[in-house]
Amino acid sequence: LVIEGGIARGCVCLILAPTSGGKSMFMCHHVCTALRRGYNVAVATLELSAQRWQARVLSNLTGVPSNAILDGTADGLALEKFKKLAPNLGRFFPKKFPTDVTTLEDILTWVKEVEKVRGAEIHFVVIDYLGKLNHDTGPARGKADHIQRGMTLDRFRDWVADHSKWGETGAQAKRGNDKDKKTKLSTDDTGDSLKLAQNTDYMVSMVKNDDNTEATFHVAKQRNGAGEKQTIGPLPVNFACGRVAPLFNIDD
Repeated sequence: LVIEGGIARGCVCLILAPTSGGKSMFMCHHVCTALRRGYNVAVATLELSAQRWQARVLSNLTGVPSNAILDGTADGLALEKFKKLAPNLGRFFPKKFPTDVTTLEDILTWVKEVEKVRGAEIHFVVIDYLGKLNHDTGPARGKADHIQRGMTLDRFRDWVADHSKWGETGAQAKRGNDKDKKTKLSTDDTGDSLKLAQNTDYMVSMVKNDDNTEATFHVAKQRNGAGEKQTIGPLPVNFACGRVAPLFNIDD
């Protein structure tokens, strides 16, 4: 990771991208990085099905395209490759939650249940993604949407820090019009609707090119302060296998 030392334990990383901009793909790549290092990962998905998340993870780990896994044309090959990798991998726990009614607390309760029932400490918790949660609860009830989302992210951040885990989620970034498709995203681009920069430890935006073969990443905020903004790329991406060129790491 261009952020020195990687993402520290007890911190939350926020991924920003427009609709269909690659948020889930990038989070999948990060999940697989953790699995390869032996960490156990829980993914709460409010957008993709758990089956599709499993296929994307299997695709990233084996190099077999996810669509070929899902349609059955190469699932056997992927599983054969996975069996060779499995002894050195962490455990993966995905679950599909209903959109717009699920709260952060529902997800955190599920993570605790996984740890208790499966006997596996969860090291990395991913929520795909923030905008699909029900934020109109507790102290946030009745407040403006961007304030509610910020308060949810703040609670997630506190929980991750208290339990010494890693956390990650995504948020939809807004741009003014189609002319801005290749313009980098920053804290200013999303400040009018999300106000999330102050509620996260790391904030990374990604912008893919028109043919989905490369993406540019912008570190808009990192734990050591907003003054360390950096731009990385363009880097090769493989959406068929949910892969990004090695870049973002998890560090103890």
